[in-house]
Amino acid sequence: MTEEEAIAFVEARRGQLSIEDDMEFASAERAIVRYKADPSVPGPVEDRIAWIIKLENATSFVEVHVDDARRQILNVRRSS
Repeated sequence: MTEEEAIAFVEARRGQLSIEDDMEFASAERAIVRYKADPSVPGPVEDRIAWIIKLENATSFVEVHVDDARRQILNVRRSS
């Protein structure tokens, strides 16, 4: 998956991910992230290569981790 594909993947899912309309693309980087299918229960954690797409507005941000190989959302992190 290229950077452009990862950005488009997130943009196409804005509604599904509850990303506010006024949030704009801020950055993209590919990194190794820790992933656990259900973080609420004990179990193994995997390292995955993912695109971290960050969108922001004047008061908050959202980071979406997109699995590079599987093209799936791994995590959505929001500012408080």
